[in-house]
Amino acid sequence: MSIDSNDIINIFGSTDSIGTTEANRILANKRIESVQNQLTRLFKIKTSQFIQYSIPENLYMDKSKAENRKCDIIISKNETYKIFYFKMLFEIQYGSQQEAFKYAMRFLDKCPLDSKILLLFDPRLSALDRKLMNRIVKRIKNEYYSEYKNAISFQLDSLYFRDQFTRSLEGDLNNCYTNVYPELIDPPNLPIIDEKQNDSMNLKFTLTIIPKLSFPKIQEYGRRQNKALIYTLIHAEDTIAINKYLPLIEQNCKIGESEWQYYTLLCDRNLLLKNMPQIYGTQMRVIDGSTNIMKIYKFDDLKLMNERRSKINLPAITDTSYSVKLLR
Repeated sequence: MSIDSNDIINIFGSTDSIGTTEANRILANKRIESVQNQLTRLFKIKTSQFIQYSIPENLYMDKSKAENRKCDIIISKNETYKIFYFKMLFEIQYGSQQEAFKYAMRFLDKCPLDSKILLLFDPRLSALDRKLMNRIVKRIKNEYYSEYKNAISFQLDSLYFRDQFTRSLEGDLNNCYTNVYPELIDPPNLPIIDEKQNDSMNLKFTLTIIPKLSFPKIQEYGRRQNKALIYTLIHAEDTIAINKYLPLIEQNCKIGESEWQYYTLLCDRNLLLKNMPQIYGTQMRVIDGSTNIMKIYKFDDLKLMNERRSKINLPAITDTSYSVKLLR
């Protein structure tokens, strides 16, 4: 067994259901400590590399008692901050608030800045004590301010995940952690919300931000933050607002302060909302859900469309029906 100094060794201790819950927890912890001591002796592993999990006794009710009396070892070698998120969720669901907070802090210590804010959108963290959660919020806001030197970037990144609440948020949350033991952790179970109402509320926020900042630039406020404002305009489908800000976004694109791929999405959506043909070919509809085959909505001319795309370094469209993963 090869173990590097940056690896995380996850030890899961289990018991059968005989005896009290507390007695079984103590027994599971003893098994974990025994395994950890053996691994430390054999492989010279640092104590800080171990993460311990005392598994609830009722998790394996369908298995024999002998099968439940065990320890499982799982070694995590990459993106170890994702293991800290997993451990945090485990402690929220089965363990202690303080341990959950401890691993939330370890996650924030190691993860990229653009992943930190997801802690604030995971409904499973609603079980944390409010004071502990407030400390997490304060730390994340401070890190955004340290990176961008303004308070708006945090608000705009929050807007991005509010916009994606019914779209990609669940996938983003699942990508935050390595689910090394799938039976243990409940899924995010995002609450059901009215998408149109949510898009409308996000647009109202967007329209209060843009007049203050012109149209926020990537260098000042962040790439995803810039995209968030464009997405809210796309999803709210308000042609008056789009017409007002589309020229500002185009000017940003010309100096590298917004991205052409999102400008073209907004431009084409605006044209289709007016029942006009699109000019960049970004808007598609599903014609075969089983194979994810898409067909481009009405457009003016394929040759002209590709000429426009070429000018802004977008790839040519060679077939108007194809398999594609849509930008959300």
